[in-house]
Amino acid sequence: MTSQVAAGSAGPESGEQPADRLSGPVDQWFGPSAANFLVAHRARLQSMPLSWQRQFARLFDDFRAAFADEADPDFYVITVAERCVEELSDADMRLLGITVTCTEQDDGGRAQCFTDRMGNELDGEFRVAVPIADPIPGHRGAFLPPDEDAIAAARAGRLAPAGAGPGDWASLEATWREDSTRRLKDHPPGR
Repeated sequence: MTSQVAAGSAGPESGEQPADRLSGPVDQWFGPSAANFLVAHRARLQSMPLSWQRQFARLFDDFRAAFADEADPDFYVITVAERCVEELSDADMRLLGITVTCTEQDDGGRAQCFTDRMGNELDGEFRVAVPIADPIPGHRGAFLPPDEDAIAAARAGRLAPAGAGPGDWASLEATWREDSTRRLKDHPPGR
């Protein structure tokens, strides 16, 4: 059963309110999407730099610990492509149980009336999910080289002072590395 925090009660971190967490960085990362899940390919995760993987594993361990008493629902991921009904092949229509129900055609000669297997009428522009083969290889031995320059640019962008543009990324990354090295020298781990 899901535990819910009473409205207005603070979390263990200094003064955080549930509302602050719900509209925090994760919500901002998802943006206006209605997505309720984050699905990431294992092959891509395993291809990231080791320092990134270590940080990911630590954060995900924290996440699992936070909800250790909560049961995860059983689900699986199916790779699909979203397509308009009027764009489906005959094989896709058979697979999805969609039939052409009228002879009306648009200017391009495409049928405009469709019915799904439940008898619901569908417009030709109605979008459906069509199962497709996974375009990303399985995780066993599949190294998918990440764009290291894009990773550095993303990191530099997070550290960029207001007004810094894309042309400043290289110098920002160098500054970040220099500052990090200096901080480690001044404050070694374990002190």
